[in-house]
Amino acid sequence: MSKSKSKKNKNEIIISEGGSSKGNLTLPKYIASVINIPTTIKSIFEYDPTIKFSSNIDYPLFSLGFQFYIHGTKKEANVLEKFEGKKKVYYVMNEFEKNVDNYDENIGEVTKKFLKTDVVSREFFKLWEMLFMFDLIDLDNNKFVSVHIAEGPGSFIQATNLFRETFGKSNIAKNDKYYTVTLNSQNKDDYVPEIDKKLISHHEKDSPKRLFIHKTYSTQVAGGLKDKDNGDITDPKTIKLFGGEIKEKADFITADGGFKWKEEHLQEQEAFNLILAEICTAIKMQKKGGSFICKFFETFTLTSTKFISMLASVYNKVFIVKPLMSRPSNSEKYLVCLDFKYAESDKHLKDIIKSIDTLLKTAHENKNKKINDIFPDYKVSPVVLSHLIQINREVANKQFKSINEIVKFVNDQNFFGDVYQEHRLMQIEASKYWIDTFLPSKDKFKEHKEKINDISFTSNKMNVEIAVDLSKSLI
Repeated sequence: MSKSKSKKNKNEIIISEGGSSKGNLTLPKYIASVINIPTTIKSIFEYDPTIKFSSNIDYPLFSLGFQFYIHGTKKEANVLEKFEGKKKVYYVMNEFEKNVDNYDENIGEVTKKFLKTDVVSREFFKLWEMLFMFDLIDLDNNKFVSVHIAEGPGSFIQATNLFRETFGKSNIAKNDKYYTVTLNSQNKDDYVPEIDKKLISHHEKDSPKRLFIHKTYSTQVAGGLKDKDNGDITDPKTIKLFGGEIKEKADFITADGGFKWKEEHLQEQEAFNLILAEICTAIKMQKKGGSFICKFFETFTLTSTKFISMLASVYNKVFIVKPLMSRPSNSEKYLVCLDFKYAESDKHLKDIIKSIDTLLKTAHENKNKKINDIFPDYKVSPVVLSHLIQINREVANKQFKSINEIVKFVNDQNFFGDVYQEHRLMQIEASKYWIDTFLPSKDKFKEHKEKINDISFTSNKMNVEIAVDLSKSLI
């Protein structure tokens, strides 16, 4: 299939599908990366829930789209360390930023005016986009329950709450319940932030109470006590105590966990225990028909394919997404999971929970060892692999290009020259698009959401077509 691109206007492109009866597809100039993961697969939970450990890491696989240049380029980005504690002038190289130099109508300021409050952090914008892209939240549900795992400083809680209050019926969110847990901040140097104090203060006025923050303690205090924990979601004790506070199954769950990496190029492997715990916690707490969003990083390893297969085994729809506000220079992407398959009383779910309890216990007891595989007898479906390979390639290629541009900009040392001016104008144009698209008036909400749904569908369609061709060589 031959494809050519030509400009329609400054915010659109036309993709001509040569030799196809489908004609031309008109797309916005800016489009998030989206691909669906097939869910009509054999359930991974039919297999023995064993974890394999090793003294070596689970190495990234070329067969999943990995290339050496990806990590080599990441190491070159060490030049950015000299901006620690200083203004990150190189952010001008990213089209979508919260703030734009000397431009008041930026995304951050306009969002503040639109919502009449400060946004906790830029993570807010990523979830805000995904709430438009997918039907993750029922705006007519007046008994809405959400759970936010590894949530500090609270951006996903804020986005969830404000999305419902802004676009739902009057007072629809009055009886919402937002449950959250995050790692106890034991010292000022901890990477993991506490829940934002302004967010807490805002919800202290709620009647009835809506924000429920799981109380945590320092590791020294929690120690061997059965009724106290430090908020570490990889510890089965934390999951048990946190879950015990939640009396209802959750309509919507998020997991946006991260921490200070020891090695940037080992981000994927360092996050294994966290991601495994987030997935297992979500499965234990999710309501039938509910939705889950989980942050991943690189997905070039066998273990990551098993994590994705776990999600594809329990949700009817699964997508991998990189929102516009997720910087192309980093590896993060989100697994967006819709329509949880099981009711609490379902025997299959009870069997699945037995399996994940085994996984959690084994992983925690061996937390100082390196995970090399889970469910080792399970062979990941070729159609899942082909879809993963395609999104891996797309995200990695954009990341490679972005990091190289940033490093060149920094090394050239001309921080306010022609390149800066050109990219600042690009940021202004991108900001206008984001604001026009994702901050509609309430009466225009459905129209905008349908349009964004269509754009997401088209992005997915383009990636799936490539993945389907690729899958033929894997079967």
